[in-house]
Amino acid sequence: MLKRLTAGLLLLTSVLGAAAQAPADTARYPNRAIKIVIPWQAGGGTDVLVRLLAEKLQPRLGQQVVVENRPGASTVIGTKAFLASPPDGYTLLISTNTTFSIVPHLFKVPPFDPDSAFEPVALLASTPMALVVHPSVGVRDLPAFIEAARKRPGEISVASYGNGTSTHLVAELFQSAAGVKLNHIPFKGVEAVHAVSGGQVASMIDGLFTALPQIRAGRVQGVAVMQSKRSEFAPEIPSVTEFGLRGVDIDIWYGLVAPKGTPAPIVERLSQEFATVLNMPDVRARLAALQVVPLAKGPAEARDHFRRQSELYRNLVVRAAVALE
Repeated sequence: MLKRLTAGLLLLTSVLGAAAQAPADTARYPNRAIKIVIPWQAGGGTDVLVRLLAEKLQPRLGQQVVVENRPGASTVIGTKAFLASPPDGYTLLISTNTTFSIVPHLFKVPPFDPDSAFEPVALLASTPMALVVHPSVGVRDLPAFIEAARKRPGEISVASYGNGTSTHLVAELFQSAAGVKLNHIPFKGVEAVHAVSGGQVASMIDGLFTALPQIRAGRVQGVAVMQSKRSEFAPEIPSVTEFGLRGVDIDIWYGLVAPKGTPAPIVERLSQEFATVLNMPDVRARLAALQVVPLAKGPAEARDHFRRQSELYRNLVVRAAVALE
C-alpha cells in the first residue's frame, strides 16, 4: 500500500512539475535555434523569400534561424518531416498554395489534414502569376497563343513544378477558361523554369517572382498576368481580363505554420516577429524587387485564407481529374 501511495505521489509531483514548467518554457522562448522547413528545392521563390526573412529574424529572436530544404512528392516529404516535430515552436513550415490548400485533395488517402496538423502562424506574402512563352513558339500576345493552341490541340507544352502543384492547377484553370488543350509536362521544382527558358517546353504559368527575371532577360515572353488588372511589378504585361478571359484571377501565396498544439503565446510571438520583419522598409524594398507583395496577416486570417483557397483548389483538382498515389 505504501509503495503504491509513494508511486502515486511521485507521479502527481511529476505532472504538477511539468505543468508548472510549461509557462516558464514559453516565457523563455526561444532559447535555442529555430528551424524553418521548406518542402521545395533550394533556389526557388519560396527559398529566396525564407532566407531573406530568416536573416532578419535572427537578431530579433536572439537565436539562429536555420533553413532546411526537404523537397519531393509535391511537398509531402518535407511536410511529413515537419509533422514529426514536437509542437514547441522550434520547427516551422513555410510553403505555398500547394501544401496548405491543394495536397490534401490529391490523394485517395490524404497524407495529412491541415486543420488537425497545422497551427497557422501567418499569411506572409503573395506574388502574381503570369503566362510565359518561349520565343520559338512564335506568338507575342495571348490571343495568338490561344489561337495556336486551338489549331494544335494537345501539342503546345506547358511546364509545372510537378503534378498537383499550383502551377499545374492554374494551367488547368487557364485551359478551361480559354477553351484550349495543352500538353502538361511536370518537373521537379525550378527545373521547370530552366526547361521553358531553354526552349525544351513551350510555356508555363509561374509566379512573377521567378518569371519576371526570365522575361526581362529575353529568355521568354510575358504574354499575360493571371489577374483582373496589370501588376504594378510588370505594367507592360497585359492582364487576361483585357483579352476577355474571366475567372483566372489567381496568385501564389506563402504561408507559415507550426505543428498543431504549439502554445498560443509562441504562435503569437512568431506572427508578430514575422510581421515586424515584413514591414521593415529595406525588406519591403527587397520584396518589391522580387515582385512579392508583403501581407503579414496573423493566425486567424491565415486560417481563413487557407480554408477558402482549399475549396477553390478542391474544385480545380476535381475538374482536372488529378490524383496522386
